[in-house]
Amino acid sequence: MMRKWVTIGRSFHWHPLTSSCRAGSTRTSSASGSKQMPSNGGAGCGAASCDDARMAQRDEAITPDGLQALKAELAELEGRARRRMAAQLQAARELGDLKENADYHIAKEEQAHLETRIKRLRARLSAAVVTEPPASGDVVGFGSTVHVVDVESGRNSTYTIVGPTESDPGSGKLSAQSPVAQALLGRKPADTVTVPAPRGQRRLRVSRIG
Repeated sequence: MMRKWVTIGRSFHWHPLTSSCRAGSTRTSSASGSKQMPSNGGAGCGAASCDDARMAQRDEAITPDGLQALKAELAELEGRARRRMAAQLQAARELGDLKENADYHIAKEEQAHLETRIKRLRARLSAAVVTEPPASGDVVGFGSTVHVVDVESGRNSTYTIVGPTESDPGSGKLSAQSPVAQALLGRKPADTVTVPAPRGQRRLRVSRIG
């Protein structure tokens, strides 16, 4: 399967060229380039595992920092978190009859939540496509840090455009799918964009990139 970033209007999308029900590994792309998807010889998936494979094949554009954070969280859960859970389960077993052991059943439920989180992180890692900002820095792209001025209020804001799962508006990390990011993608310094807002439209001027 190969996909590439395409611009539809001012939107940023993954465009599928081919697809199959199979999982891949972490890949790399540029905000304006294309990426190669690893092949497994054309093997499909069985009915029992097809849902997981479909989840994994949904490409997730991610910044290099976001990828490192994802790997760190997965390592923490697969390491220390699992060891703590094993110790918690062992302590609960030692309390006696498992049928009437509330601590044991609580620990088993927490273990199930932990394993679900690990499974989801693994799927995200398998689908992750590391996307670098545009090399020139003259145009707003995925991974860019862009400084803008609200035309009406004069307020300055700084945004970094990231993948949906990395977004944290409170720290200025905007999902590439958000209205502000969609308006800014493809723009250059001195460009002014209009963004829909609950109280009307906002006009933002790009002051600089990077």
